[in-house]
Amino acid sequence: MRRAWAIALLLSGCDRSPPIWTLPPPAPAPVALNLRGRPDTIVSIERYAPTPKGTVSLSCRQIRDDAIPVVSQTAPNDCGTAALATLLGFYGLKAGQGDPLQAMKTALPPQPWGTDIRAAVAYLNGTGALGAASYRQGELDPLIETALGGRPIPVVLTLPDRPLEMHWQLIVGRGMTPDGQEYVLVKNPSNLEPLALVPVKAETFRLEWQNDDLRTASWAQVVGVAGQFNPADYERPWIDVGLKPR
Repeated sequence: MRRAWAIALLLSGCDRSPPIWTLPPPAPAPVALNLRGRPDTIVSIERYAPTPKGTVSLSCRQIRDDAIPVVSQTAPNDCGTAALATLLGFYGLKAGQGDPLQAMKTALPPQPWGTDIRAAVAYLNGTGALGAASYRQGELDPLIETALGGRPIPVVLTLPDRPLEMHWQLIVGRGMTPDGQEYVLVKNPSNLEPLALVPVKAETFRLEWQNDDLRTASWAQVVGVAGQFNPADYERPWIDVGLKPR
């Protein structure tokens, strides 16, 4: 998403009083929403992951590649838009007529800094077909298990080369190397090979998902005070989403 200095510039006209910053309360425990997924899309396959020493084989349990629509971001601030359009398409839904990304942008326009988790949850709940709730301080293993029930899990993280930019992805499965190294399989809206799922080492994913630099940067406090972005929401954030009970 757009870099931090752009956000600070955008909000330069807001109240200049010193930010009031307190530690957030403990994250609430997830509430059982009894949501439904698409378990018929789960498969076990062999695939490969690139490493500095070459490729490594992975035994994967995942949502089928062809069950996940191809919606790629086209601007620095619309990865959340693309991820949400992908999620809708997985459940056979669209935000509107025409191109899925443009329809999603019309239904939920991204802010200059990206898509807010709270706004995304409100939109998903407003579809009528889906139920959703957002949480922070997530744990990876339970979310992978949820994805393996046929429910992609939206997460927001930061990448090593862009530690002050939020980036949306969907957890869709896991892979294991022959020596027991765990990988997370994600659908990445910025992937240059949009048909492919991206394997990420689980330890690397956890570090990126922590969002430490993003949450502690001084600009994040300014934006939070302005009411546009709450940095505390982005400590291992995730969205529980699926089809509502029949």
